[in-house]
Amino acid sequence: MPRRLLVVEQRMILRGKGLMLTPGIILSAGQRIQAGDSVVLNRPDGSSLVATIQGTSSAIERGSSNQLFLMLDLLDKNQAPIGTEVWSIGT
Repeated sequence: MPRRLLVVEQRMILRGKGLMLTPGIILSAGQRIQAGDSVVLNRPDGSSLVATIQGTSSAIERGSSNQLFLMLDLLDKNQAPIGTEVWSIGT
């Protein structure tokens, strides 16, 4: 079942890695997200775009859960404007 993963607050291009989106996501029990998975970006202007996850990175902050950051196969920050909803496809 599709699930909203995050609403883009910040994004940055990481050379050789793609477009990294924040905030990170917290996976629910049994949920997996990995390189090669596709996601749908529903942009604030009403358009949508399918992107592929190039990689993930995790970070643990004191007092909070493990966050997973997505890196997508996009080369321009304008492809995922602030406010874009990122949805899983069928998982």
